[in-house]
Order: sequence, then C-alpha cells, then structure tokens
Amino acid sequence: MRAAAEAAGGRLVDLGTRLKDIDSLRRKVEGRLRATPGAKAAEVLTGINDLVRYRIVAEAADYWATVDATIAGLRASSMHVTAARNTWDTSNYRALNATFLTTGGVLFEVQFHTPESRGAAARARPFYQELRVTIDKRRRRQLYREIGLTFRDVPVPPGQPTGTISL
Repeated sequence: MRAAAEAAGGRLVDLGTRLKDIDSLRRKVEGRLRATPGAKAAEVLTGINDLVRYRIVAEAADYWATVDATIAGLRASSMHVTAARNTWDTSNYRALNATFLTTGGVLFEVQFHTPESRGAAARARPFYQELRVTIDKRRRRQLYREIGLTFRDVPVPPGQPTGTISL
C-alpha cells in the first residue's frame, strides 16, 4: 500500500489505526445482525469493508491525480474496486473512500484525504464516537452540528471530477 501511495504522489498515514478496533467491530456486527434477521455473524463479517482501512493524504493540487493513480496502481496489482464514495460535497465528512477486494477475497478500504480533510476527520472523531452510542435525539443533533462545523471550512480539492469511479 505504501508503494502504491508513494508512486501516486500520496502519503500513507495512520498505519497504527488501520485495523478496526474491537468495540467498533462489535457495534457494526450487532447493528447489521439486528437489521438482517436470520443472518449469521460470519456472513456479516465477510461483508464489512473497513476491517482494514488505509488513509492516503495528498496535497489538494495533486489530489485527484493521486486518487486516480493510486486506484490504477492497485488495479494493476489485481485489486478490484467494489465501491467508491465521494463525499467532498457533503457537510459531515470530506474525502473519497474506496473499497477494494484482494484476489484472496479480503475487503479493505482506502480513504483519500487532503491534509485539511484528514485534520478535520481527526478533530471530529470524538463526535463520531459519541454519535455511535448516543440515542438522545437532541444530543445527536448537537453532534451532527459539531461535525458539520468541523468540516465546514475544509476546501474541496480543485478539479473535482463529475460522475463516478468506474468499478
């Protein structure tokens, strides 16, 4: 992953948190089991795309070229893009997240950030963590507002493409 990121002009960051923590995994599996009566935990686990999550940071001026080149490099290594979500036009998270499938059948996520969006994501993390466990509607609205304020001034990298990433 480091070679793909660097060859594309990006930096691989946050390797110490590339594995989903056990509490987050438990919450995600429990939520999916509740939402899908009759599902088995093993089935749910195989569909979780961010058990392994990489973050690549690119300067805004080079961002879209870095995204394209990284995806091309991973495809050249027999990785397949199964999903991509561009959230640069949203108010509560700004990045492009892509899910890849290895030839061995393992899903992993790559989050593409600018330095500014990565900083905002780090500052918003406590709000996201509280949001995952808070049921009080008023508090949830407050948390969403805080997250929105955190990302409000994060600029969209120039040259944002229209359309979607071909899968």
